[in-house]
Amino acid sequence: MFLAWRQETTANLLWVTAGPRCSKSVLSKALVNEGLLHSEKPDTKTAAMCYFFFKDDTVRGSGVNTLRSILHQLFKQKPWLIINAIPDWQVYGPNLPFGKLWDILIKAIADTNAGPVICVFDALDECEPSERKLLIKYISSFHRASIATSSKLKLIVTSRPFHELEIEFKVDDLPSIHLEGNEMSERISKEVDLVISHEISRISDARRPPLDGKTKAGLIQHLKDQNNRTYLWVYLILHEISKSLESTERKLLRLLSTIPLSVDEAYEKILNRATDPIQARRVLCLILAAERPLTLKEMNIALEILDMKERGDKCTSEDDLELDNEESFRKKIENLCGLFVSILGQKIYLIHQTAKEFLTNNNGNTNPRSPSCWKHTFTVETSHLEALKACLWYLQLEFRGIALDSRKDLRYSPFAQDRLARDHPLLSYASIN
Repeated sequence: MFLAWRQETTANLLWVTAGPRCSKSVLSKALVNEGLLHSEKPDTKTAAMCYFFFKDDTVRGSGVNTLRSILHQLFKQKPWLIINAIPDWQVYGPNLPFGKLWDILIKAIADTNAGPVICVFDALDECEPSERKLLIKYISSFHRASIATSSKLKLIVTSRPFHELEIEFKVDDLPSIHLEGNEMSERISKEVDLVISHEISRISDARRPPLDGKTKAGLIQHLKDQNNRTYLWVYLILHEISKSLESTERKLLRLLSTIPLSVDEAYEKILNRATDPIQARRVLCLILAAERPLTLKEMNIALEILDMKERGDKCTSEDDLELDNEESFRKKIENLCGLFVSILGQKIYLIHQTAKEFLTNNNGNTNPRSPSCWKHTFTVETSHLEALKACLWYLQLEFRGIALDSRKDLRYSPFAQDRLARDHPLLSYASIN
């Protein structure tokens, strides 16, 4: 079905579903980076490639931001198409609503000079529900209309196999591929084996001296013998091996005997290494509750004000906060949470959607809080309470060069937000959220 979708030259839709940890995003990334979405037909060589990877937060889970990103990529690759956006831009400026953004996309791809356009929407299930319904509505309508008309737009969507998404699409005979975990496990395992062989060889060659052939082969075989291997598990385990100072086969195999056999076990082991478990929990609470990914500066302030309040330290002014410099704070987060979090572009994220599911207990009941137990020990309520305290206490501080009454203008003035964000990093987030 994928090959048929790829060869089709008119508008087409393909929905790819798979359960958690089946490497849907790895698949999407490979399709984009390896140029696998292009057919062998000459006109597809000039195709614009646009993509968006959804995440469960207000920035990367926003349907509006999705279309903004897609249009930005399209106009960057084919700048002559931007003329299709100018009339609406003149009316709405930077606050173009969802429907107008979609209209601009449709007008742009209908342009006689548009050529082929391929859009990839990865992890659609992580899009904010109301905007996800709108996006699916637009995609479905376009797909139905394209059956009777010719268009160069092609869409590929990935998600978990949620029944409500299938209902929302409202498309008869929706072109779809479901990657069943059990059926795909053997094929995925073969691909993971290739990654294991390549990465162990790379890690070995980077050592001085390199591992000998017997030790390297033993490591590779031991990892290949493990069941339930996934890309995420391999990533976590290879990190364990790369930072180990052991060099003999026996010692390395002894290390491997302690390696977790599942992603959940790997998560548990990573968090058990936290240099300060209480601080680590506080960081994770703030990440879980954040409306959008917090920056290092924002997290630095939120964590410090919570710590000072807990210790009973004087904290009436922003000047009272004793903040780490950015590089020191980055290392602090890495030491607290290890691979469980990633820092990209100064913003802090959980390593994977499954990390959030690992931590959170949606039933409201948590496991006993012990240093060796992290799974399902966080609730939405307690995480949001921690974030609420940080924001409220911060807003009660005295700030240099800003009157208290002027803070109400933050919600309405993007320019004021940008200016104040430079001088008071957490102020904009705390005021709006």
